Amino acid sequence: MNSFSEGDLGYLAGLIDGEGSLYYVLYGKGCVSCSVRIATTSISLINYLMSHFGGHFSKSARSGTWKDLYTWMLTSKPEVKLILNLVVDRLVIKRKPAVVLLNFLNNEKLSNKYFHVPDDVVEGREAFSRLFKESRVDDSVLGFTKLKLDTEVKGEWV
Repeated sequence: MNSFSEGDLGYLAGLIDGEGSLYYVLYGKGCVSCSVRIATTSISLINYLMSHFGGHFSKSARSGTWKDLYTWMLTSKPEVKLILNLVVDRLVIKRKPAVVLLNFLNNEKLSNKYFHVPDDVVEGREAFSRLFKESRVDDSVLGFTKLKLDTEVKGEWV
């Protein structure tokens, strides 16, 4: 997972937009999990993603005539941040949630690991959770940029 060609990054962006999912999951008292996932029935696509971008995958065996389902995942915050920074300007459908996720990952106070999460961090993470959910239902992505969201989100958590 060293250098990426423009073609590889464009292909990954297309896969994320079409078959992928971005996750920001709040659980427990303010704990957060972030990930990028792409589901497919093609093991060769999984091999491509693993060899070019790292991560890991899971396999879900399905019965009958259904093909097995493979899900490629990036689940570490540094990996998610690196890949989203590289593809965010190439995304169309999922640009808005990607920008929200990047804003969270770029905020060291909110994205750090804590043994006991402070109340103000819990509040900040909950605010990002609401913003992330809203970004997924509002598909008005035209003209949406990283800079625009940065100025809207910073507030008291930076």
